[in-house]
Amino acid sequence: MSYFIDKQEVVEKEEALRVAIRGLPDATRKQIFGLCNQQLKDPDTYAALNYALVAGLHHIYLGKWLRALIELLVFIMGILLAINGASIGFLIAGVIVIIEIYELFRSQIIIQDFNNQVTEKIISQVQGKDSAITK
Repeated sequence: MSYFIDKQEVVEKEEALRVAIRGLPDATRKQIFGLCNQQLKDPDTYAALNYALVAGLHHIYLGKWLRALIELLVFIMGILLAINGASIGFLIAGVIVIIEIYELFRSQIIIQDFNNQVTEKIISQVQGKDSAITK
């Protein structure tokens, strides 16, 4: 996931996926929608987890455990350094908070991009199964 996702590209990708799904047979569409309902994420939940300012919690929601762990550990390290009087600790914690706020304001587009990627994978998996069945 990129921090600098272009909103227009994400919207265009979403529309292209909709068009691709519309062109599929009904049974395939039904299968894709069923899988999408299970795997797509809600932008409001992501934003709420991000708003809690518990560093990394929103990454866990997306299944990005390593990124969540790293962000949380860096944040805790910054807080501990700040408590012990090291001014670099405030800088580290501040940078993490700024990143969190940036992700909070971009939560809609971040989740839209994530959902596009998930949908694309699902379409590929389902079409791969369909083509294997017809061969």
